[in-house]
Amino acid sequence: MNEDLLAGILIIDLSQGVAAAYCGRLLAGCGADVIKVERPGSDDASRAPDPNSHLDAGKKGITLDYTQPSGVSLLRRLVEGADALIEDHPPDYLGSLGLGYRELNTANPRLIVVSVTPDGSGGPFAERLVGLNAFAATLVGLLSAAGIERGQHVEVAGSECLAAAASLPGIDLGRTPSPPLDPSELRDMMGVPLKAGRAPRPGEHNDEVYRGVLGLTQEELLYAAGSGGCLMRRLPLTAVRVLSLGAAPAGAYCARLLGDAGAEVIRVEPVARRDGPDERRLYLHLNRNKLGCTLDLSHPRGRDLLLRLAARSNVVVESLTAGERERLGLTYEALRAARPDIIVASVGGPEEETNISVADVATGTAAAGAVCAALLHHRHTGSGLRIEIIAPATARTPALSPDLHSKDRLLLEPVSHPDGQIEEMAGLPWRFSETPAHVRLPAPRPGEHNRYVFGDLLGLSSPEMAELEREGVIGRREP
Repeated sequence: MNEDLLAGILIIDLSQGVAAAYCGRLLAGCGADVIKVERPGSDDASRAPDPNSHLDAGKKGITLDYTQPSGVSLLRRLVEGADALIEDHPPDYLGSLGLGYRELNTANPRLIVVSVTPDGSGGPFAERLVGLNAFAATLVGLLSAAGIERGQHVEVAGSECLAAAASLPGIDLGRTPSPPLDPSELRDMMGVPLKAGRAPRPGEHNDEVYRGVLGLTQEELLYAAGSGGCLMRRLPLTAVRVLSLGAAPAGAYCARLLGDAGAEVIRVEPVARRDGPDERRLYLHLNRNKLGCTLDLSHPRGRDLLLRLAARSNVVVESLTAGERERLGLTYEALRAARPDIIVASVGGPEEETNISVADVATGTAAAGAVCAALLHHRHTGSGLRIEIIAPATARTPALSPDLHSKDRLLLEPVSHPDGQIEEMAGLPWRFSETPAHVRLPAPRPGEHNRYVFGDLLGLSSPEMAELEREGVIGRREP
């Protein structure tokens, strides 16, 4: 049987428990496009105890706080193009949020809404048996929608599913599969070679779904993921904006750590930049969780734009030489004139990102800590300051090697880049219990966020930006 027999079917999976998640897993295994929606920071039973659980394998994962009005609106928009929605919330909970069957049916009259009530007392086999019932009921509902051309609400009560099975004359309740209906076993039971795949990280496919499916602009996506937004739990540095200047590894690593912790980091790059393959790979690692704009700082208008950006930022992390600062007019005094309470961290030297050393990592980490200390100081005093952390040449060590440390505890995260490349990266080595951090954004392409930075933040009109592009001041976004 063809593994894509449900190709073209879109399922929204709001499951929190095992039975409904198992239903979604089976639908994904049969070729449906299943989008697992998790509230930021939620405790999803389908992920425990194994984060690579089969229950979410083959699904796409997004984060969305649908208790917020903006989250409700986005979920309704997502439902407009879906065929079915699976949920296992307490009765009337979604209705209290404006996401009950009536509201969902208004958004999409052909939608099949499957509400699963887990049994909660029968153990792993019972949960999967309820999930199998939900799987079959979903498919029957999809067939009915095609026939009667309207959706309906399908309720799957776990206790009734188990009672119906137990009511069969002569049934032996002591004989159950072991392991209890693992998806791999269903290849033999159903004749369907379930599609393989790992469970998605929370929010892994936010960009693909919100931009590709819903058509959100980059600016709308950034707003929804920002402070108080509905796509992500607030991170420690969510309300902090950082400008990152210069290509030295220590400064780039400092800015990466701040971005990993939730700051909005805007990397300012030269208009013309070309990397070889080795430099490109390091660039991808050092510049994740950052936005990117291109700006010619040697042009007077480029310098003015940079100072306007500094006026709207909390921190500048730069790795320029003293001569470059003077020549470009980007001294601490000039930045402070743009924003009196600015925090400026001068980190490392003017080296290009062709190599990185242990000293660079140590210097960048120390600088990130110093920036956070300065932010705490600012919170209490309202004052900015300048931090200068330079790695002495005598402290340099050979390039980092995987043999220098154990990889056993590293949380490796696959990061998809716009060119289709997938790179495994170590997550943030600091693990916060209430505000866990992940790789939210791949490294930016040159000029990728020019419109957001110069249009939304600085208020430039489209004709103004076009003129600056023609003059080579801001460069063009790379396709």
